[in-house]
Amino acid sequence: MVNTSFLGHTSPMLKTILLAALLLATPALAAPDKPAQPPTAVITAPVVRKAVPLLLSSIGTVQPLNVVAVRPRIEGEMVRMGFEEGQEVTAGQVLFELDRRSVEVQLAQAEAALARDQAQLRRAQADAKRYAELLKSGSTPPQKAEEMLATAATAEANLKADQAAIAQARLSLSYATIRAPISGRTGAVPAKLGNLLRPTDSAPLVTITQVRPITVSFSLPEKTLPMLRRATASGAVPVRVRLPQTTEKPVEGSLSFIDSAVDPTTGTIALKATFTNDDGRLWPGGFVAVEVQAAIDPEAVVVPSQAVQSSQAGSFVYLVTPEKTAELRPVTVARIQDGEAIIGQGLQGGELVVIDGQFRLFSGAPVRDRTPAEQGDKRT
Repeated sequence: MVNTSFLGHTSPMLKTILLAALLLATPALAAPDKPAQPPTAVITAPVVRKAVPLLLSSIGTVQPLNVVAVRPRIEGEMVRMGFEEGQEVTAGQVLFELDRRSVEVQLAQAEAALARDQAQLRRAQADAKRYAELLKSGSTPPQKAEEMLATAATAEANLKADQAAIAQARLSLSYATIRAPISGRTGAVPAKLGNLLRPTDSAPLVTITQVRPITVSFSLPEKTLPMLRRATASGAVPVRVRLPQTTEKPVEGSLSFIDSAVDPTTGTIALKATFTNDDGRLWPGGFVAVEVQAAIDPEAVVVPSQAVQSSQAGSFVYLVTPEKTAELRPVTVARIQDGEAIIGQGLQGGELVVIDGQFRLFSGAPVRDRTPAEQGDKRT
């Protein structure tokens, strides 16, 4: 406090001047210190170096290896159906039975004709032999002997025709039982029991689609072709697909086809991958997300993807320094896969990055590890 008792004997103007001088010369009262900012609670994760597969992504279409339209090969009434619509069938399984009576009659007629012609052949051969002996003794003209030989040859030809007719009838009889040519899943059956089926019918009896194994068709930019060729030269190239709107484990397969030419219109190369599809998750005609493992980066710098933040200047992460302060570090993200960010530039490995709590940080801000009780509180 300023002592002004000595001013009692001075003039008013002098008092004012002296008081102002004393106030200017008196030190200002020290302002209280601003309290330090408390550390921000964060969750951290280490920056690691590890082998990471290089995945090429695309969208593919599931395609069956075989699709067979089953049609009748003879005319007949459907008397039995050996499966249900939509059911999976195996190769050789009975699908339909047709009325076989008309074909059995044809077979019986052909067998009767064979028996008749066999008897005629034996008689014609005996006559030809007898006339050959008579010709040697001059008891018959040559024309008659030649006529008997021709009759025997005709009977032999008729016999062969009968044998062919029997084979055809037996084949037609086998067609009365319609079996599955391949294993697969059946579609709709437009015909019903009692319908008369003909080979000329426009609609097939049923369509069988092979689902095990199955393929996925997709395409990749032509710039990936050298990498794919190197990968295929080293062995099987793993491919995995994910079904849309599902969190199920991806389906594993391998690359089975690379097209012989690049599409000049799109600048892409067509590819196919084959999958055993034992669990039947891949359905023909469906769309899937495809990932081809073209190579493996043995020393990739990896952080959890939630550590990477974006701004107008680009991507960045917050590092935690040994002094427990935050440091903003710009980074270049090569790609993000399986919840991890592969860093191209900006990190070396061994650092510690913030994966939760970044929104209250700035360079130099003090940080601390979030306690287990705070783990579920994203606002800390």
